Amino acid sequence: MSDTPEANLACRCRSGCGNRRCLCYRAGQACGDACRCVGCSNPFKHLKGSELGACAREHVQWILQLTENVKREVLELPCGCGEALLGDLIEEYTCPECEESYWYSFCWDEVAQSGNTWHCEVCRTCRDWREWHCPRCNRCTYGQSLPCETCGARSELAEFLGDLL
Repeated sequence: MSDTPEANLACRCRSGCGNRRCLCYRAGQACGDACRCVGCSNPFKHLKGSELGACAREHVQWILQLTENVKREVLELPCGCGEALLGDLIEEYTCPECEESYWYSFCWDEVAQSGNTWHCEVCRTCRDWREWHCPRCNRCTYGQSLPCETCGARSELAEFLGDLL
């Protein structure tokens, strides 16, 4: 285990750890030895050792229901170099030819390029790289260097760029 704050979580759930009320589940990790949960049904305990991205963690219940046949489904990589198995794209996958990194977006139901997309853990959906989450109005908005479309707040990048000028 790492030394991150999430790695030191210890839940005390009495309802089985199968939803986002469980600290461990919400952090996208299996319940550990320090937990004092009752009747643990945390879905991440079946994926121990996996380094799931935010989108995969959000859809862990769906991932656990994937059959081996579905995991062997061949998907075209956006780079056009080749294909990869859905099961390999649940975690980050690197194309052996061009070395671009990809992952499967369960939100969009398609292969996504690592540098061009991200999963907003607040809005609980995948987003384009040009979008950012505004903490003031609690929504994702377009334009890293533009003010929020809803409330006018500025992103960290816009603040940084403003400071440089």
